[in-house]
Amino acid sequence: IVIFDRIRENSHTMHNRSFKDICNSAMNQSLSRTIITSGTVILVMTVLFFLGGRSLNPFAFTMIFGGIIGTYSSDFIAAPLVYWWNERKKGELFEELGRRSNKVVAEAETEAAVEEGVLVPAAVRSRGGRR
Repeated sequence: IVIFDRIRENSHTMHNRSFKDICNSAMNQSLSRTIITSGTVILVMTVLFFLGGRSLNPFAFTMIFGGIIGTYSSDFIAAPLVYWWNERKKGELFEELGRRSNKVVAEAETEAAVEEGVLVPAAVRSRGGRR
């Protein structure tokens, strides 16, 4: 979630850079904090695993495992996944935006023609223009 939030914040402030650069910058900004935080948790849980007694061993082991997997997925899977998803969806998004803008332009032209009193064929009006 930290990586996703950094990508979102950077995309608002870095308008002139590519999305790949934005993802890379977000990774660089959060990598050291994530590793330090996770390393501290893993260190404490390792001590708890060896010195905590039999009742705490399963909990400490689960926390160690979760810390390692969580750190890996947060740092090395999240940003590439967002980048891949963005690149894959970019083409579909631009196609959808093109369709919507064509529809809006057609509606605006129809409305302008109707307001000016120009005869508008029924086929044009049926595309979505208001009467």
